[in-house]
Amino acid sequence: MKKKTTLLAIAAAGLFLFSGCSAMVPTSLSANWLKNPTAIDDPSFYERLEYDVSFNNSLTHDAISKITVDPEHSSYVQETEFLPTWSHLGDGSTCYAVYHMKAELTLSATYTYVASNGAEEDVLSFGGQFDTESSDADDPAKVVTEVWFYSLGNQKNLQPLYSKSEYYSYSPAMNGKSVQLLNYGYVIDYGTDCKSATVTYTDHWQDLSDEELRVNDNLYLYKTKLLNTASITFKDLTKQYTCIDKTQLLFAARGIDYSANSSNTLTFVSGETGKQNVTLSCSEVVEAPFTFALDADQASEQTVRYANVSLTIASGGSNVGTAHTMLIAQKTSDNNSPFYALPLQIQSPFGYNLGTLVYKLSEATHTR
Repeated sequence: MKKKTTLLAIAAAGLFLFSGCSAMVPTSLSANWLKNPTAIDDPSFYERLEYDVSFNNSLTHDAISKITVDPEHSSYVQETEFLPTWSHLGDGSTCYAVYHMKAELTLSATYTYVASNGAEEDVLSFGGQFDTESSDADDPAKVVTEVWFYSLGNQKNLQPLYSKSEYYSYSPAMNGKSVQLLNYGYVIDYGTDCKSATVTYTDHWQDLSDEELRVNDNLYLYKTKLLNTASITFKDLTKQYTCIDKTQLLFAARGIDYSANSSNTLTFVSGETGKQNVTLSCSEVVEAPFTFALDADQASEQTVRYANVSLTIASGGSNVGTAHTMLIAQKTSDNNSPFYALPLQIQSPFGYNLGTLVYKLSEATHTR
């Protein structure tokens, strides 16, 4: 689940400002998600990735710091397809050679408060066996995102066109036992030239009264409105680096040819944090066994050569914040990517140093 505080407080006041680069530094990308990356485009490309979800707790005190995930009712699924033509959802213009990527995270879990003496108290459970028809305050957490972006052809370099995001999230406070239940969405319109990005927000709790915001059967849970839903426009998206949408970051990361101790920087746009730069640093390229199902084959242990990549926000020439990490399968030659540069494992910080969500690939399919 995407950890979120007050949306526009971050977007308006917490944006990183960059200086120093006077010329745009494009990132060289390859179509490593194809069996033959030199093909650049494959009109028949389709991919469905399924991941098991778990959580690594940090177990701080005087806070909700233990999260127990129900693995049977939690999942992360990502689908990507190539579209020869697509009508832009913003201005209706026809775009050619476009990828459409949709991702859905479903999380069922229990939040536990850990006191200073180590005593534990379960304060909230949602999804799975706790999901009832009579309440929307125990539904599973969900993040559903979609993004449309150009392929690598015609020097478009995965340029984003449009994205949609919907969040139904339970966000623990930094301290104490309270939890905010947020229900909101936003779209980002890049036009067809990616010169600017306009973010438009929708708060699905916006019309609820104070009484309707109360969750009567839980003293710690509160339906919470966004502080502001005014739209925001970001410009100069490609002034420094290749620009992508946050939703396509995991896909774009697969297009980089990694080597040990190498790094690449991209600009990305997010409805939560605005325009930022992210550095993808590879610490090593090694081999290890992984177990997952690939296309028609049953799940089996396979030795895969992969890059160990960390993703950190870059500010003023240095990296800040907790890193995301990805283990990305590597191609064996320029024209052979037997494991499609699959993200084999992803670790995502949950926020307030509560721990990390861990996604492990269980199945990859390339036919419908």
